[in-house]
Parts: sequence; structure tokens; C-alpha cells
Amino acid sequence: MNLTDSVNAVRGVGVKKAALLARLGVRTVYDLLTFYPRAYEDQSRITHIMDLAAGTRATVLGVIQQVAERQTRRRGFTVLTALVGDGTGYAQAVWFNQRFLKGKLRAGQRILLTGKLDYAYGGGVQMAFSPVTSFALLGAQEDAAAHLGILPVYAATEGLTQKQLRQMTADALVRAGEELTETLPEQIRAEYHLIGRSAAFS
Repeated sequence: MNLTDSVNAVRGVGVKKAALLARLGVRTVYDLLTFYPRAYEDQSRITHIMDLAAGTRATVLGVIQQVAERQTRRRGFTVLTALVGDGTGYAQAVWFNQRFLKGKLRAGQRILLTGKLDYAYGGGVQMAFSPVTSFALLGAQEDAAAHLGILPVYAATEGLTQKQLRQMTADALVRAGEELTETLPEQIRAEYHLIGRSAAFS
């Protein structure tokens, strides 16, 4: 794979996803690798729902109990809510204007989610991830540890999830990372203890 190849060369990118990426200005493999995260999410530790506190950020691993969608008085503005339980309690996961997720979130699915916590709307003392900033749907036997760590958060578009963007970027790095040639002289890198360009992208 070359840096100048169309983003379609990346695994998991078909015609539909290529069109979605184009909305973000990503048309080539190089564009994808230089589509830098807007932030990083500390998703390195799982917290029990019973230990959640308003005003903090946390990651929980649970099972979706139910999913509901409602429209607000503001035209075209929707709120998607999933009730998640982990055996110690229940919390709400909230997404704004993410209607495409409704078909992906189903009762009985395992979910790893991260976000800032507040008291749920109309939920008394129940906590809510409002909004969810990062999440992954897991298989019944999938190890959640593979999704933990300091993770990049990208500016996304409807139809593309954070998980998909991370997987695409990881594939591009593995298959085209060696094409990222050094732009700084070795002497400068050694003097300032800088890692190589390819390693920096990783």
C-alpha cells in the first residue's frame, strides 16, 4: 500500500465508507494518517456503575438493557438513550443527534463506554454518560482489555464510529507506515531525543 493510494485500499473501507471519509477531507491513505485526533480518551480502567460520581469521567463495561429515542422540541434534534447495567447498578448512555446508532444498539449487547457523568434527566440519582464520548460493542466472549488504554478520539461524521476510524488508521499504519520517511536530520532527532516519524504516528 502506498500513501498516495485511495483510502479504498484500507481494509474495511468500501464505496460507502469512502464517501463518508471524503466528507472529512480524507481521500487517500496519507489523508487518513494525517487526520489527527481532536483529543485522547483515558479508557485505561473500568469502574463499577455503583462507584460512578457526577462531574467525573469514567469507563464502564456492562450490558444494554433497553434503548429509547426521543425528539426534543427543537426540530430535528434527537436524543438516543441506552440503559446499561453491570451487576452493581444501572446508568444511562446518551447520544445527541446520532440516529444511525439506533439500529446498532440492541438489548443484550455488551458495551464498553466512556464519557463525562451527570445525573440522568428524570432519573433521580441515576448516573448518565451525557454525552458518551467513546464506546465499543463487544462480542459475548470478547476480551474488553483489548479496548482499554489511552485512545484517540476523532472528529467523526454520521455513519462512522470511533472504533471504525481507529481500525482503519491502524491498518493504514501497519501496511503503509514504512512509507512515512524522516523529515528531520538524525543529528537533530538525537540531540532532542525525538522518536522517528513512523513511530510518532503509531
